[in-house]
Amino acid sequence: MENNKGDFLFDITERKSNKVDNDNKSNNNGFTFEVEDRLKKEKKSENINYFKKEVNNDNTLNEINNIQENDFVLLRCFMGNAYEKITTRLFNIWALLFGPLYLYVRKMVGLGLLVSIFEFWVLLLTKEKVVFIVTIIIVNLLLSVTFNKIYSKHGLKIIKKIKRQNISNEEIKKYCTSQGSPDFDYLFWGLILQVILINVMVVIYLYYQSPFQVDELISKVLDYWKNFL
Repeated sequence: MENNKGDFLFDITERKSNKVDNDNKSNNNGFTFEVEDRLKKEKKSENINYFKKEVNNDNTLNEINNIQENDFVLLRCFMGNAYEKITTRLFNIWALLFGPLYLYVRKMVGLGLLVSIFEFWVLLLTKEKVVFIVTIIIVNLLLSVTFNKIYSKHGLKIIKKIKRQNISNEEIKKYCTSQGSPDFDYLFWGLILQVILINVMVVIYLYYQSPFQVDELISKVLDYWKNFL
């Protein structure tokens, strides 16, 4: 009788213990999911606050006063797989290696042309190849530490512009994806425009140095490039 009573008490104790363990396990799982969810929200909030701070600190973008959380979803569509790198890193290796050519690929042809013209303008003024090369290196270094910020704000401007149109959110996402994805066709046309503008600068420079007739234009330009090379 005493043995049966002992077994009965042991069985009750074991059931209570198992119940407590299951409850603790359930609570621990719930706590783990809650912590993971909180960390994800905090990381997302940090990214949003970072961009809000960057935009508000820039006087050229004071018109963007109310950046909504949905804008950063669209910004991810705009940047594609490069979103994490561009939004979390200061340095951009591609901008360092390719300079204005990388701006063309990222569809910022206007800025790329300005950079290229400035570099060649330095060459025309100094007539020194070493100074020209040093200028390119310095410009590329500056681009490497400013590109991510410039491109992020460029994306936010495009998002703000497209949101003014009366189209669905899915269409906006598709548009942002198409506008932000790298495009080597832009590199091709950017290089053509670059060559044209640089040769126009050469013609103006040569004419300013020594006026010539129109029929001498081609020969003058060719002679300049022969001497340059």
